[in-house]
Amino acid sequence: MCGYDRCHRALHFHHIDPSRKEFTFGKVMANPKSWDKIVTEMRKCALLCANCHAELHDGLIDLPTWTQVFDKSLIPASLFNTPKSIRLKPCVICGTGHENKKYCSRECYWKYLENPRKPTKATLKRLIDSGASWRAMGSRFNVSDNGVRKWAVTYGLI
Repeated sequence: MCGYDRCHRALHFHHIDPSRKEFTFGKVMANPKSWDKIVTEMRKCALLCANCHAELHDGLIDLPTWTQVFDKSLIPASLFNTPKSIRLKPCVICGTGHENKKYCSRECYWKYLENPRKPTKATLKRLIDSGASWRAMGSRFNVSDNGVRKWAVTYGLI
């Protein structure tokens, strides 16, 4: 609105219609989203400096009708092409593709923690025979060392 363009950290995305907001950009680092979802969300926003954004929310100014929303054509195409080094991996819980580690979201990570995958008897026997510590095996399966011991007792390995 005011033309500010000195520091990109002082620029904020303002959702023009808050009822269409699916997520806030401030939480993207904590809960990563795909680039396509981010672009879709940016198309619902106007880019404002921090002062204009605060004044808009406090009702001191109105959003002009000519306000330009995010336009993908203004960004260099190279930013939208996924480098060959980045491969989408399937989430181990829901299977959606993402660039994060094992899980696409915190929700899938928590689902994984709630339902640990019990190893097969052969896998657990192989780990015990290899000399892995109970703690290391517990870390591998996201359970305590006592949880692994209980599995071993259940399987008749100890």
